[in-house]
Amino acid sequence: MTVNPRPGEKDVVRVLIVDDDTWTARALAQTITASGQIEIVAHAHEGTAAVELFRIHRPDVVLMDVSMPRGMNGIDATERMMGNDAEAKIILITTSCPSPALRRALASGALGAVAKDAPADVLVDVVLSVVAGPSSATLREQTAELLHAVDASTGTDHPVPRLTAAELQTLQLLARGWNYEEIAAHLVVSVNTVKTHTSHLRQKLDARNLQQLLVTARAYRFIDLP
Repeated sequence: MTVNPRPGEKDVVRVLIVDDDTWTARALAQTITASGQIEIVAHAHEGTAAVELFRIHRPDVVLMDVSMPRGMNGIDATERMMGNDAEAKIILITTSCPSPALRRALASGALGAVAKDAPADVLVDVVLSVVAGPSSATLREQTAELLHAVDASTGTDHPVPRLTAAELQTLQLLARGWNYEEIAAHLVVSVNTVKTHTSHLRQKLDARNLQQLLVTARAYRFIDLP
């Protein structure tokens, strides 16, 4: 693993890259740092080192390879990091033809996934946007496309969850960026009712957080995100 010093510039997004292939990690680093808004605090080539570097550097974002044959894999590393810091912002990086392990990796707490060979502006956007706010339209779109690729390659047909009318309304308003209070006022219900609908949505769509909820909802075509 390699470690780079932390810069003095406050608005630079600090990123930890985890990928077992050295050349891929270097290429990814060169791509996203060219924007001048991102700097790499460290590289790790397997999960155990990644967890330790995360503890030391507390990066703003982690770019985590899903499949690493040597040492701890990306799924277990993501679970460890989320266990240490529930607010960790982890983005999975994978090939454009991802394996079925992607779904398990997303369930471990990652915010979403992006292909390693995605255009430079897409890679930069997903990194910057997850720091700026809890929801990234670009990351949701990239994740949904990769999940469709998984299903197409495996022939998997996931049954569409059944949502109530109230749950669907709540979901659509969450996708607009509305908070619980705004949704409650619009639907003329209590905030607790909105929270209950959201809890049911997360259970039905197997989502640990809002980002995963919106990604999965888009994949099932419950919502149409920009």
